[in-house]
Amino acid sequence: MGVTLDGWVSDAARTFPVGEVSPTAQNLLSATEQALYAGVAQCRPGNRMGDVSAAIQQVAEAAGLAVVRSLVGHGVGRSMHEDPQVPNYGKPGRGPCWRRGWCWRSSP
Repeated sequence: MGVTLDGWVSDAARTFPVGEVSPTAQNLLSATEQALYAGVAQCRPGNRMGDVSAAIQQVAEAAGLAVVRSLVGHGVGRSMHEDPQVPNYGKPGRGPCWRRGWCWRSSP
């Protein structure tokens, strides 16, 4: 679902199971939600993009899943799919540093 309001966009993707789902499907649903929240928890000043990506990867792999390396998470703002691109895999301590009040568009 996406919304544009006063020139700003939002983007959210959720999966809602309908009826009874298999244990495999439930594992996928639970693990991907946990991976999202693990990644979001790393989006704080002083951390790096790799910290976010590694947290996502760790949760997915601990649940017996693999990440899709050709797809990324992304920022939103005045348009959809803005920087930063957020890989679902990575190494902690690498990549751009998150800073309070910093905008990816204004980065050098």
